[in-house]
Amino acid sequence: MTDIRNTLIGLCMAATSLGAWAQTADEHKEHHPADANAPAKSINMPVKAATTQPLSTDQMARMDQHMKSMQAMHDKMMAAKTTEERQALMAEHMKLMQEGMSMMKNMGDKGAMGGMQGGQ
Repeated sequence: MTDIRNTLIGLCMAATSLGAWAQTADEHKEHHPADANAPAKSINMPVKAATTQPLSTDQMARMDQHMKSMQAMHDKMMAAKTTEERQALMAEHMKLMQEGMSMMKNMGDKGAMGGMQGGQ
């Protein structure tokens, strides 16, 4: 027991002493080139600006309805008493999840959620 305590105390002291090796602001600036504030140039991927547009009322209503159905599905799954009931609800749960993903994909294609797709 004392070996564990001594090991933990030693590790804590070693971790706190690492702060003494930290760089100061001047030391940190020394290893950066003169044009450090210039934006980085991407060689492999072009930068695409995210065009976000507000969701329409219809889209918001569909998302709200989907969230309600997902909450109802969660409640059903939590109320299931047997493994068979849970397994039967899993197929419906997967269908709801796929519908939600396709809904988000369709919104992303229209530019409403352009930033979600990572610029692909």
